Amino acid sequence: MAKYKSFLLFLASFLVLGPVSVFLSRPEPAIYQAIPGATAAEAFTTQQICQLTGVNNTNVTNVKGTDLGISFSHKDKLYFIFGDTNLSQDQPKSDLANILAFTRDTDPEDCLKLSFITAQNLYKNPADFFARESVIQAEEEKSSNQDIDKLIFDNYSFYYQWSRTQEVSVLTGELNRKFKKILTFYQNQGPDQLAAYYAKTAVRFNLLGFAFQNPDDPATRARDYLDYQAHYLWAKDTATQFEAIYQETVARSNHIFDLLANKKVKQAIPSKTFAAEVTLIPTGAISDDNKIFAFYQSVKSWGEPGYWQANFSGVAVSENDGASFTRHDNLFGSDSNFIQIYPVKPPSSEYIYLFGLPAGRTGFAKLARVAGDLTDSSAYQFCQLTDSNDCLWINQEQNASFIISFHPVGEISVVFNPYLSLWQASYLNPQAAQLVLTTAKNLWGPWSPPQTLLDCQSNLPTCYGAFSHQNLMVGNGQGFYFTTSTFNPYNVHLFRADLPLPTPIPNPSPTPTPSPTPYLSPTPTPTPSPSSSNCQQICQQTPNPTLCLRYCR
Repeated sequence: MAKYKSFLLFLASFLVLGPVSVFLSRPEPAIYQAIPGATAAEAFTTQQICQLTGVNNTNVTNVKGTDLGISFSHKDKLYFIFGDTNLSQDQPKSDLANILAFTRDTDPEDCLKLSFITAQNLYKNPADFFARESVIQAEEEKSSNQDIDKLIFDNYSFYYQWSRTQEVSVLTGELNRKFKKILTFYQNQGPDQLAAYYAKTAVRFNLLGFAFQNPDDPATRARDYLDYQAHYLWAKDTATQFEAIYQETVARSNHIFDLLANKKVKQAIPSKTFAAEVTLIPTGAISDDNKIFAFYQSVKSWGEPGYWQANFSGVAVSENDGASFTRHDNLFGSDSNFIQIYPVKPPSSEYIYLFGLPAGRTGFAKLARVAGDLTDSSAYQFCQLTDSNDCLWINQEQNASFIISFHPVGEISVVFNPYLSLWQASYLNPQAAQLVLTTAKNLWGPWSPPQTLLDCQSNLPTCYGAFSHQNLMVGNGQGFYFTTSTFNPYNVHLFRADLPLPTPIPNPSPTPTPSPTPYLSPTPTPTPSPSSSNCQQICQQTPNPTLCLRYCR
């Protein structure tokens, strides 16, 4: 019972004094201050790599603002699911509740190149929408800040982008772009009629192998629908030879309309499906059994910063690689500690483990596991900590223990770090306005005292969330990339954090065949360590005594 005194005292203070005064003055719970083996993560350096979303970037979509950027791997790609997304301004107003992108980029050193899933489920990189550099300037030219999906003009004219204005640095947003008029189509031209356009240079542009679908059909007459019959979108005539400017080897009907008109990003998980749902926020996702499971919270109303009410949590399932999702609502009710769920699956484990937070940023983390149907809450088991800091798996959520409770936890992310041979959890500490990181040997802890990953007030005001993934590790975990969001301006940023390299520990008593201590290897392996009586003396001689003591016990 003494183990929970600090939390009960906090709860009483919360009821009497209110949340603000308590969270400003509440000490860290004593239950986690003196647990043997809970050591702080070694000091690391953090640097911003780029802004992932918003204006002034090269992954050209109609995204002006979004948040989160929660990552998960599925098949051969690393996916990112973003939260409330704005198409017309960079302030939160939720045109779309969430969008989905993926990358095959294995080196985010200069940023990440994302491909967004569009309204037509095209898995296209935005660069695929650009004409090749060999396109020459035509007679008619337009400058525009509009998204390319809006550049379908009256009289069946369309313009094709031919140049960009900045280098790769960030990913989504608007540009000042130039568009070149390639061809003009008119309704009365009829099927199979070729169109030509002459530039000032007298270079002739021919459209090869395309034809209108029935121009007398009102359903197709309204747009530039073309029937794709050839592998060349268009070509230029230089004397008697044709040079392919844009080549597409996959036959697709309505090809031009798909490329130009329908590249608008689409909402991944259906939102606002009933009146009391103001938005739907993804909180974590995982791939299992060739399906994508994306957990979400249904938001009922917004309160003061860090406070909101939820209707329930749920999980959306995709069986087509994220092209569409089916919602499974009411996984847990509005008063549950599993409104915000972040899943993780250890290698070779039959269980998927789930970290749970209540609505808002005022609660602590609990832990559940499930080996069956992720959409069935009755299959979930919850961790109740024993006196030996092991888990007793129970069926009642209300009797589950708080796993991480140094301070309120906001938007958690958990990943295994092979360099440390430890799990690392990163999240927002709303009391200090800091992104922090804590480590543990087991998912249920004991978790080390948190260390500052990024001070929001000094480096990135209004930041929240610190989402990482196994595929974003650097040097086997000595460094890692993570995404974080800012509320103003409303967008996602990519950061990198690095731990220092440890210095080898001298062996106090040489032997013919000395065994290396685990921390010397980038991938620690269980090997004999010096006796505990020598640990303190040995580790104090190293530049990294904390890291040394972690393995020298």
